[in-house]
Amino acid sequence: MTLQDYPISDEMKSLGFSRIYKKEKNLVIYNSPAMVTSKYFKGDLHTTLNHLEKSFIDYDKRNKNYFGNQRIEKFLRLFAELDIKTEEAADEEAQLIKIQENIVKERVIKEIEELKAAHVGMSNDDWKIGLVRRFETLRQAVKNNIPELWPGLEFELSSMRVLNLYGCTLPFIGIILGRPAGGKTMTLELCWE
Repeated sequence: MTLQDYPISDEMKSLGFSRIYKKEKNLVIYNSPAMVTSKYFKGDLHTTLNHLEKSFIDYDKRNKNYFGNQRIEKFLRLFAELDIKTEEAADEEAQLIKIQENIVKERVIKEIEELKAAHVGMSNDDWKIGLVRRFETLRQAVKNNIPELWPGLEFELSSMRVLNLYGCTLPFIGIILGRPAGGKTMTLELCWE
């Protein structure tokens, strides 16, 4: 359950609104002592505003016209502007994240291509011998210095190789269980970069 608070403008504060937040698929609006809840429809501002207006009108019917039509209309206009800005900001952030992910992906693909180009003509046997040698060197270094990390590190290295298979689009999940301060985080941090 996440709460997304909307920033309250001075104009909204002048109308008495102190807090607006989205909780799952609902909007919660505070205008002390009033609290109005309404359904929120992501990507459908018109329906959201209709439900919000109905919630305000229902509240007014129960509470001697607490808000009044002018205040309701002004709030709905301000909220519409605010929601559009918030959705645009969220869309821009999602696009930036996607761009960053693509940059990382392109960098990894470029590194793989460079390694392939550097080892053109290498036989599978030579590649396997070099891989086993590097693996044994790493295993021995870890066993000599921090032996308790080896099982987790070996699991993580295996997982990374699965994810680096060309054309692999299947998701992978790995769970590392252990006691507190057992080296789980340290193992993960070793391969983050």
